[in-house]
Amino acid sequence: MGYLLRRYFSESKVVSAESMAKKIVDDAEKEAETKRREALLEAKDTMYQSRTEFEKETKDRRREIQSLEKRVMSREENLDRRLNLLEKKGIELDGKERQLHQRNKALQ
Repeated sequence: MGYLLRRYFSESKVVSAESMAKKIVDDAEKEAETKRREALLEAKDTMYQSRTEFEKETKDRRREIQSLEKRVMSREENLDRRLNLLEKKGIELDGKERQLHQRNKALQ
């Protein structure tokens, strides 16, 4: 009878140990899956933040480039106006110079 009791308790301990081992493995697998999901979410969050920051920087640079382009266009327009004005003045001066030259010829 002692043998049967020992065998029963031994088998009971083995079943209990197997059950506990299975629970430990299951818990470890669940924890690993949870950590994997957390790492994936963290990676996605980091990627989202990086993309958002990149888009903001890109938008700021575009704005800055557009502002610089407007300034350049404005300067070009001013230079074109000045050039046109100088050309008109040059034509007027050429005309006046011809008139003066003709007057000088007429006076001589």
